[in-house]
Amino acid sequence: MGLKTLSLIFLLVSCYQMCEAQSQGLIKTDSLNSDNYLKWYDQQIGLKGTELITGQLAFPEQKAVVSHPYFQTSRWLNEDIEYRNIAFNDVSLIYDVHKDLLYIKNPGELIVVNQAILPNQDQVSSFTYNGNSFKYLTGKEAPIDAGFYDMLHEGNQLSLIVKRIKEVKVGTNSGESEYVSTDKYFLNGDNIYNFSNKRTFLKIFPEKKKEIRKYINQNHIKVAKPGYDAQLINLTKYCESIISG
Repeated sequence: MGLKTLSLIFLLVSCYQMCEAQSQGLIKTDSLNSDNYLKWYDQQIGLKGTELITGQLAFPEQKAVVSHPYFQTSRWLNEDIEYRNIAFNDVSLIYDVHKDLLYIKNPGELIVVNQAILPNQDQVSSFTYNGNSFKYLTGKEAPIDAGFYDMLHEGNQLSLIVKRIKEVKVGTNSGESEYVSTDKYFLNGDNIYNFSNKRTFLKIFPEKKKEIRKYINQNHIKVAKPGYDAQLINLTKYCESIISG
C-alpha cells in the first residue's frame, strides 16, 4: 500500500472519528475550523509523529506455536527510535529477529487495535529495545549483511556487536516448529572479527592472549553464550583497557 493510499485512509478515518466525537458532544460544530482541526490532529498523532506513519501497513507472521520470532518478548514496548534523522521517544515497537524487521504500532490505532506499520528499515538509524541499543549498519560498518545490530558496547578502541538471529527449526521431541536463537558475535577494532567461543576470541589478541585467558578463567566468563552478554561486555572493556594502556 502506497503512502498516498495510507494518507487517504488516515484522513477518512480521522474525519469519521471527528464526526463520531461531534455526535457525542465532544466537539462543538462551531469549533470545526482548520485551526482547531490541526490542534486536534496534533493531540491525536502529533505533527512530528506523522513521520512515523509513512510506512506500509503490516501484519507480522509467526510460524511457530511454542515460541516467537521477536527479541526477548512478544509484547509491544515503548522505546526510543531515530527515524529519518528525527528522534522519537515513547514509541510502541516490536522487533522481529527472524525477519530482521522493526515494526511500529500505529500511534493513533486508526485502522485496528495494535495495527503494525513497517517503516523504511534503512531509514531507522537506531532504536532501543528492552534495555538494548540497536543500530542499522550497512556497507563496511556491517559485519555481515545490512540490517539491525545489537550494539552491546561502543568504546574508543573496541565495539562489541551482536547480530540477533532466530531460525525456524522442528523440535526433536515435540515435532513442532520453534524459533531457535543462533546469534553471531563480533568485535570491531582495527578490523571486524567474528568469534563464537573462548578460543576464537583469544585469536583476536595474539599478543595479549595470556592476560585475557587469565581474566576469563578468573571471572568464569562464558564467551558468546546466550544469557551472558553482561560478562562479555566486561571482558570487552578489560581488553580495551589493556590494548590502550
